Order: sequence, then C-alpha cells, then structure tokens
Amino acid sequence: LKSDQCPQGLVIQDLSTGGLSTKEFLNTYRAAAQLFRAMGFDAVILHLGANDAGEGATAEMYRIDTEQMIARLRSWAGRPDLPVILMSDPYRQGLSPAQEAEYARYPGALRAIAAVDPAVLVINSRRLMNERGWNGVPSNRLSELLLDGLHYTPRGAIELAEAEMKTLLGP
Repeated sequence: LKSDQCPQGLVIQDLSTGGLSTKEFLNTYRAAAQLFRAMGFDAVILHLGANDAGEGATAEMYRIDTEQMIARLRSWAGRPDLPVILMSDPYRQGLSPAQEAEYARYPGALRAIAAVDPAVLVINSRRLMNERGWNGVPSNRLSELLLDGLHYTPRGAIELAEAEMKTLLGP
C-alpha cells in the first residue's frame, strides 16, 4: 500500500499461522526474538479471537493472553513502546451459548488493554461487520462471508479488510 501521508509506502508482512489461538501462540513461539527484531517492524496488528472463543477462553483469559502476547512481541522487538493495533475477529458460528456470550465480550477486553496502554489502538471489527450483516441474526449474510462458519470466503476477506483499513487509515 502507498499513501500520501506515508510516501515511502506501507508494507504489511503476514506472520500468521491459521488456527492458532492467543494461548497457542504463546505456547508455540517462545524464541523468535532475533527474527522478529531483524524484520524491524514499526507496528504490529493482532487480529485475534475466533480461535480463542472456539477453545472456550473467557474474555478475562483472552485479555490476559493478549497482554502477554503484546509484552512478548515488544520484548522481541526491543521496544517497550512498540505500537500495537488490536482487531477483534467478527462474528463466527459454531459456538455454544456460553462461548458466544464470552466471545461477545472480547472487544471490551481489548478496549480494556488500550485504556491503560497509550501505544495500543483497538478496532472493533466485530461491530464494524455486524453493521454490514455479519452476525447471527436470521437472514444475515454469513453464507456469503464464511466458508464453514469460521473461515472467510474471498468476499468476506475483502469486505473485512476494506472496512478495517478504512477505519485505520481513513477514506
């Protein structure tokens, strides 16, 4: 991406591994500091939640794990003030009522992190997409947005990215 406000360009490096929850990331990746630091990131975007909800993480557990992930990434970067952008995953299917209730609280858990950390920005992607019909309401648009109740269709991925980048970077 290239913008007038950032003429040198914006490079986004996807380091995700599909299917990982925040807890699984913390347990799996413990020693990536040299690689992470060498990449010289200016900021980190963490797009999380759907897998955590599927594993039954409460909003409080999710908040704690996300705080630990931020601390680890900042440690790896050697920058305690590394900017972090947190994006909550949109609605997903296949959760029990208890899991759904906790998952609905995840954006608030992310907001609680940002409330005490001035280098954290939160985008409530769940709310952004709920307003566009990505929700559990009958006659919603989920069949065109989700392949299997969790993973995005190409249309879903495009709509989500457009909404998030417009929110992040402006029109």
